[in-house]
Amino acid sequence: MRSFDYIRLLDPVVLAKYLSKMGWAKVNVNSVDFDQFLSPDQMEAIIVPYNSSFVDYEDVLSSALKQAAICNEISLPALLNKLLSPPSDILKWRIDNKQTSNGLLPFESVSDIFESIKGLIGTSAKDVLSPELYHKKVFTRDITDFLASFRLGQTERGSYIFNVLCPLGDTQLELYEDPLSRRVNINILNAINQIQSDILNNNKNRVEDSVGEGCYSVNFLESIIAINEATIESGIEIKVDWCNELHVSPEMPNVVVIDPVTIDDIGDIVERLKPVEETKEQRFFGKISSIEAHPNIDSRESVKIKIATIDENEKKINVNIDLDYSYFSEVDRAFENGLTVNVKGTLISHPKKKSLEASSFEVIDD
Repeated sequence: MRSFDYIRLLDPVVLAKYLSKMGWAKVNVNSVDFDQFLSPDQMEAIIVPYNSSFVDYEDVLSSALKQAAICNEISLPALLNKLLSPPSDILKWRIDNKQTSNGLLPFESVSDIFESIKGLIGTSAKDVLSPELYHKKVFTRDITDFLASFRLGQTERGSYIFNVLCPLGDTQLELYEDPLSRRVNINILNAINQIQSDILNNNKNRVEDSVGEGCYSVNFLESIIAINEATIESGIEIKVDWCNELHVSPEMPNVVVIDPVTIDDIGDIVERLKPVEETKEQRFFGKISSIEAHPNIDSRESVKIKIATIDENEKKINVNIDLDYSYFSEVDRAFENGLTVNVKGTLISHPKKKSLEASSFEVIDD
């Protein structure tokens, strides 16, 4: 749907309230059909129409929206997201790499990025609600219920920007503490800022201490690594458009950039702190996404495959498997025909790679 089409869904009273909260002053025009607002510097004026029976109602409202977006330095899609949604903080995830130079992203990349964004928000929520060094399971019922209210807003160009709407609920009822969404978002910015600052200042011990103190978990560190991989190690900017219906402290941060330079150090910390889990065989079902073997046929002793599957947290993961070369024909058949494979073995998890020591492999014919 085009931006102009959304105007028919917009209550102009919401736009008027937005302008007032942004410091625009209402001019007394003695009319029930429209209001006029002056910008804080009194250099711009916006007319907000209320009577939809007027022939030029949509044109005037469209002009008011565009002018409000320009004057308040916000894109039109972002402003519409804000005005058409219930009271929400908006997490803006900006990806900037070669793939996004034309404002487009490959479908598979979008899927991976969505999963990593969901993982980071979910882990932050788990840390806020149940601080621990390591969560054996992140997506418990309370976390999945919490995330169920989130929505994806209209995307924006400018590299590639995902808008995740984080509803705040009834802001009038939150008398003693911020809504959970607000606390989760603050935690994301503060934790990533502090982690990167400590690492860049050669103070990795402080990161480990913070995990032990419950400031953030090993899972949160793993989520940072995952989103770095999903965005092809290009770095990602996370910016929050705080909902102004709930008090926002002037000291509250609103942006952080994940720096790929810190990822290896974060991975080292994860390896040191992540509890050693009892190894047990697991079964994975998935599709083969890549095959690799020695270029010289006579020298081939194994075939390496990567499968896309789901882990115990219902999170999409890629697992690397090294199989005996005798499986090559079956592997190739599954790959060429998009068939599901069933692999059993012991999962070895590293911060940036998951591999499986396979004990059995079979192709499931659809």
